[in-house]
Amino acid sequence: MNQNFTRISGTGNTFIFFNNIDLKFTSDKETRKKMVIDLCQNYDGINSDGFVFCDPSQTHNFKWDFYNSDSSEAEMCGNAARCAAIYYYYKIKPEKKIKFESRAGLIECEIINIDDLIVKTKMPNIFDQDKIPKVKIDDTIIRGYFVNTGVPHYVLQAEPDLELAKKIRSAKEFGENGTNVTFIEIDDSDYMHAITYERGVENFTLACGTGAVAAASFFKHINIEYDGEI
Repeated sequence: MNQNFTRISGTGNTFIFFNNIDLKFTSDKETRKKMVIDLCQNYDGINSDGFVFCDPSQTHNFKWDFYNSDSSEAEMCGNAARCAAIYYYYKIKPEKKIKFESRAGLIECEIINIDDLIVKTKMPNIFDQDKIPKVKIDDTIIRGYFVNTGVPHYVLQAEPDLELAKKIRSAKEFGENGTNVTFIEIDDSDYMHAITYERGVENFTLACGTGAVAAASFFKHINIEYDGEI
C-alpha cells in the first residue's frame, strides 16, 4: 500500500509523520513497528530519530502513537511535539493551537510565528526527582540526578561520554526500559551545554527537548541559581 509520509526536523531531531486520523492504516503494533524500522533505519536518505502516527481522538485534535527509530515506544518527545504542531497546521488543518494525547498525558502546543516556524509546547509535569541518585557501573558509583520530564533522564554534570552513557542507559537501577542520559556543562559565558543519549535511538542526538527540561530541573533541584541559556 502506498502511503504519504512527511519528514520534519526540529532543532536537528528528525521525525516522520503519518496522518491516520481517518483510520486509513492499521493500528496493529507489530505492523507499525516494522514500518518504523524500515523507514527510520533502512530507507536510504531519510534516517530519522522517530516516527509519529497521528490517530483519531474523541476529545482533542489527535492522539499520537510515537516510536523511536528502533521501534520502541516512548511516552513523550519535546521536539517531536513541536514538529507535530507544524505538521498538523500544514497537512491536516491550519490551527495554531492544538492539543493531542500522548502516553505522558495531554500535550498542548501553540504556533507563535508560522513564518519562522516557532512553536511553544507545554511540557508534562516533572516527577520522580532524584529517585535514583546513584548508579553502579563497572564497580564504580556514579552520582547523578534522575528526573522524569515525560521520559526518564539521568543527568550528569560532566563531559559527554558515549561509552558511559550506553552503560547507564541500560543499568539495572532503571528497570527494563532503561533511561535517557543527559550530560551538562556550563561555560564562562553563562551557557549550559546539554547533550542527551536517547534510548531507542541509542546514540547522542542533535537536540532533546525533554533533556533540556531535565538539565534545567537539575540546577533547580540542587539550589543553584542559573539565569543563562541552554
